Amino acid sequence: MSFLRPNGIAVVGASEGSVWTRSLLHNLDTVGGGPVHLVNPKGGRQFGRPVARSLTELSDVDTAFVVLSAQRVLPALREATGIGVRNAVVLASGFAEAGTDGQQRQAELAALAAETGLRVLGPNSLGLLNLCDGVGMLASGLELPAVGTVAVVSQSGGLSRAVLRLANAHGVGISHVVTTGNESVVDCADVIDALLDDGRSRCIAVFAESVRRPRAFLDAATRALAAGVPVVLLKVGRTDAGQRVSAAHTGGLANDHAILAGLLRQHGVVEVDSLEDLVIVAGLLARTGRLPGPRVAVLSPSGGRCTLIADEAQTAGLDLPALRPATRARIDEVLQTEVAVSNPLDVTGAFVTDPTVFRRLLDALAADGGLDLVVVALDLPDPGTPAARVLERLFADLREVSSSGPLPVLLLETTYAELTPGRELLQRELGIEWSLPGVHHGLHALARALWWSQATVPPAPEAPSVVPLPDALSEHVAREVLGRFGVPLVPAVLASSADDAVAAAFRVGFPVAVKMSSPGLAHKSDVGGVVLDVREPAAVAAAFERAAGTDGVLVSPMRTGGVELIVGVLDHPQWGPLLTVGLGGVLAEALRDTAWRGLPVSDDEIGRMLDELRGRALLDGVRGIPPADRERLVAAIAAMARAGGGLRGQYQALEVNPLYVRGDVVEALDALIVRDAT
Repeated sequence: MSFLRPNGIAVVGASEGSVWTRSLLHNLDTVGGGPVHLVNPKGGRQFGRPVARSLTELSDVDTAFVVLSAQRVLPALREATGIGVRNAVVLASGFAEAGTDGQQRQAELAALAAETGLRVLGPNSLGLLNLCDGVGMLASGLELPAVGTVAVVSQSGGLSRAVLRLANAHGVGISHVVTTGNESVVDCADVIDALLDDGRSRCIAVFAESVRRPRAFLDAATRALAAGVPVVLLKVGRTDAGQRVSAAHTGGLANDHAILAGLLRQHGVVEVDSLEDLVIVAGLLARTGRLPGPRVAVLSPSGGRCTLIADEAQTAGLDLPALRPATRARIDEVLQTEVAVSNPLDVTGAFVTDPTVFRRLLDALAADGGLDLVVVALDLPDPGTPAARVLERLFADLREVSSSGPLPVLLLETTYAELTPGRELLQRELGIEWSLPGVHHGLHALARALWWSQATVPPAPEAPSVVPLPDALSEHVAREVLGRFGVPLVPAVLASSADDAVAAAFRVGFPVAVKMSSPGLAHKSDVGGVVLDVREPAAVAAAFERAAGTDGVLVSPMRTGGVELIVGVLDHPQWGPLLTVGLGGVLAEALRDTAWRGLPVSDDEIGRMLDELRGRALLDGVRGIPPADRERLVAAIAAMARAGGGLRGQYQALEVNPLYVRGDVVEALDALIVRDAT
């Protein structure tokens, strides 16, 4: 988009009394961008420059930066489009965030843009910085960051300043800053696409209060993932909306942020929880790009620091594998101490008396064959001290091993230290480009970088052949429909009389479950339509009389001693078909332990969904329940996903709740299809 590189800028409403105009002109003078013209109906001179009374007096302008009040913005934009202006920044508030009048004003602005092709940042936008091309079109007083490869996209102008302060404090170089404000026309997705077209940003950090066009955002994120450019997102406003879309449990579990979070992961977006993590993760990924694998070794000359790192690494989900016997033997030869060889590895103070220690340890780790990355946990000394001189050899070895060896090496400091002038000088002297700031922030940033490094582009949507749904959708019919797509089902017999039910119980084997079968009934247990653990014929007959529905009852063998999951597909009005997996049974809505993805979905992605569940340890075997056969479980969930695609446009929700899992037994115990209301 040309708004990143304006050829001529008109500041409309320029005034010496405006702090916004003053900050904007300061940044334009300092960074560059232009030519710059001032426009004010009073004319004359301001800031020592000539002032045009109207945009019509100008000819070499393609961008209007409007610093007028909300009521005066639209006339100014109409005048701008009349002289061929293609881009605009609207600083003013008083639009969609300001009640009915403001919403109408923003709608008129968007309509003007649609009619004329005008690209608008804002309202509520401070503008942009393009440090690659020297464009300082930002109405904000700030300490300009160093030029680098992290682009910042923020709906909040004020918080963009906080992000830049953090970037300066931690030596993260910036390529672009774009503040999108209300996003009446240009939104985050547009800016990500523009940055990818530009090609000079290695990571894109986004602060968003809302995602205005979710599908466009995911498309832009997928394009970034394919190009190897990480998108790191801090999304605020993550409250539980509790949106119910259908009568099924699946609809009851549909939470806006839960869905968005799952889709973001599916499309390779790295979500963070704080501004600090936004800057640190973006800074790390801009330097490393894709890392080779998740297996990390840690070296530190402090046993206490090793313990701290081990605890934090587990919390962050980092994989610190045990070192192989041959590697431990080599390390014993190097250290020659009684310290146990483990990961993290306490290297003691041996490197102070023998500068070759770290290099020999790194060589031993490189030969291990079971590692992908080395983290050296070491605090930088004060400049000019003897310790600083001791470290010169160490960091020379680290640079050499990291640049030419099989294992990347990252530096981790214990605390969250800012980049002071003295510290910056020391890092230059030692040849240190960057370090992970603090055990907590640093290790969590590394975990997110490793997660992104394993992310893959999701499969493209296909046009499945649609299977028509029957009109009457009892559980018996739902089982037949889902079974055609390969969903594994517990044996069940439809019985239309008490005698048939008793015969069915002998056929499937006692004890049995007896369930009502009626079209359109979502929650049988709520109306007394489920009788469990029935152990004798007379009880089966009684259960039939109690639970019989329009079609009779379904008689199935009881299943106990397993893990119960919920697997569903929701045809969401905004997102289309969504797959959800979670801990199920009657407590599904209370537990709310679910993962969401859009269709289509790969088997690997289904595996990642299972790994996201808080209760995933239940699938590994607990209290006499054998571990789940992951291959069979993934296959069952994939069959539900196929059903979601094959039945598209005919349902609100498909659901299996519970999906019973015990070892290699994976069966749908209950099936539900809720037809599309239209």
